[in-house]
Amino acid sequence: KLFEVGIACEPPPGMDSIIMAHELIEAIPFVLGIENEKERKDLLKLAFSVSRALIGNEMADDLKYPGYRTWGLLEEVWLRTRFNLIEDLMFKKHRQMTRLTHFRYLMNASMYDRDGISFRLPDHVHSEESHRW
Repeated sequence: KLFEVGIACEPPPGMDSIIMAHELIEAIPFVLGIENEKERKDLLKLAFSVSRALIGNEMADDLKYPGYRTWGLLEEVWLRTRFNLIEDLMFKKHRQMTRLTHFRYLMNASMYDRDGISFRLPDHVHSEESHRW
């Protein structure tokens, strides 16, 4: 109910919201280091589908998400996660490698340039009009 009240109070998403939503989802393969085109497309399809299932079709349509199926998707993801957990418990070495892989993904995603993190903010709301920061 709280989510529904929040959505009712929100204005419809504008072009900036649509662009941001797409950019966030489309960054997932990059952050995970996936370069294979088919794997990237499959992951994007899954990410858009899960996001659509979580936020609802109306909001997803407002954000111009592709119209992928969502029926039973969250249950499928939950079952896959549970299966992987059971598999990890059965095969400890595999679990250790999986944790190491996840840690490497997090470390690669958190890397920054040699100058460190500047904490400077952009000087314009539209990135194409902002100076380098």
